[in-house]
Amino acid sequence: MRRGTTAAIVGATSAAVLIAAYFVADVHDIAPGIFTLSQASAPSAVPTASAVPAPTLNVSQSQSDSQAPTAQQLQEAWAPAASAAEEGGWTAWALVVDANNGQTLFQSNAESAHTPASITKILTAYTALSHLDPNAHLTTSVAQSDDDIYLEGEGDLLLGEGTNSLDVSGRAGLETLAKDTANALTSKGISHVELHAAPALFADTKRPASWSEQQVAGYEGQLAPYAIDAGRTYPKSNEFYPDSISNVAEVFAQKLSEQGISVDFGVRGAAPQGANRIASVQSASLDEQIRWMLYHSDNTLADQYCHFAARQAGAEVTFDGAVKNLEKTLADRGIPTDQLSLEDCSGLSSNDRIAPKTLAAILSQGFEASQPVAPRVVRNLPWAGVQGTLAHRLNDEVVAGNAQAKTGSLSEVSSLAGVVSTSKGHQVIFIVGFDKVPGDGAYSTRSYLDNFVTAIAKM
Repeated sequence: MRRGTTAAIVGATSAAVLIAAYFVADVHDIAPGIFTLSQASAPSAVPTASAVPAPTLNVSQSQSDSQAPTAQQLQEAWAPAASAAEEGGWTAWALVVDANNGQTLFQSNAESAHTPASITKILTAYTALSHLDPNAHLTTSVAQSDDDIYLEGEGDLLLGEGTNSLDVSGRAGLETLAKDTANALTSKGISHVELHAAPALFADTKRPASWSEQQVAGYEGQLAPYAIDAGRTYPKSNEFYPDSISNVAEVFAQKLSEQGISVDFGVRGAAPQGANRIASVQSASLDEQIRWMLYHSDNTLADQYCHFAARQAGAEVTFDGAVKNLEKTLADRGIPTDQLSLEDCSGLSSNDRIAPKTLAAILSQGFEASQPVAPRVVRNLPWAGVQGTLAHRLNDEVVAGNAQAKTGSLSEVSSLAGVVSTSKGHQVIFIVGFDKVPGDGAYSTRSYLDNFVTAIAKM
């Protein structure tokens, strides 16, 4: 039976409370744990991005009796987008599905696959949460053997330079790790060490050749045992250090020197058998990091977590292996993949293709209480007008805080996939987009997609 309790779509009153709660503070819960990759458990309440608990997101059980938007209403709402595409010479596509029963309410050019851009990350989140324990954490630690210390990492790309923070990005701080390390070393009478950075996390991180051809390689950092802010050279930038491992090691060495420990750099390598772990810090939960990935459309985290899932599934841990594992994961769970063709898990390649029905199937599972993964994926999508890449989109009062969606953007592609509640309380799934926009002008077409979703909210 389909139920809306997992969809995280609320009416106007609850939405107002949610938005107010979100802006009170930007903190997250901290839970102890270890990096234990296991089959995901059934979804539990997910911590929100606020220190103030969000309202219980229970949708009225009468929503199944409310009137769904008609095909004519949706056709009229889609007409401006379709006309703009026809006049501008690009492709417009849309699929609208009743969240209560999975029935198609409207479709336009939805039978074939299209270039998805970052709405691909919905598939990535689904795959990661199908194989990984959402409550697990990634540990960054220091092991010591005589005067040698080894900076080890399980793949936390959201380290902070300072002390441990309550934010997802920066939850594990290098300053805290350095202080704890210095205290342990000082207690042993050690004031000078040789620091060894970690070796590569994955044996093969060769990127898709198309990234260079399409000039998008610069939009993703290094897949690595650790990084600060996914390896960005400065906050919110799309410029990355070519070697985030060395960057972390250098920052850590500086933090150690501030604690009175002098540091020389040794060769990279794993700690020898018998080395003692003397300090460690832990990331936010995997679920919170995946939510961060969806909120901020972080390409590096997307491909890193797809590699994690492949490793846990026993698949080849490469870009190709990660994609094949994603396809198999979806197919094994009843998601149609017959038109799915990906080169990455981030949506960076314009060669990627996803049929709208694939995304619709995942989002539809999000409304089924018996599903162990999809409800969590839907809950982790950013709120319209409030969070992440939707913070400054869908700001109309009828849709802000009333829709959750993943955005997609490439030079020739604009896309949007998520869920929204109509004025009558009926929940609707939408997958919409434009591709082949001339002149790299996709960014300027986003308003047509936003207006369509807003129109649904008014129905």
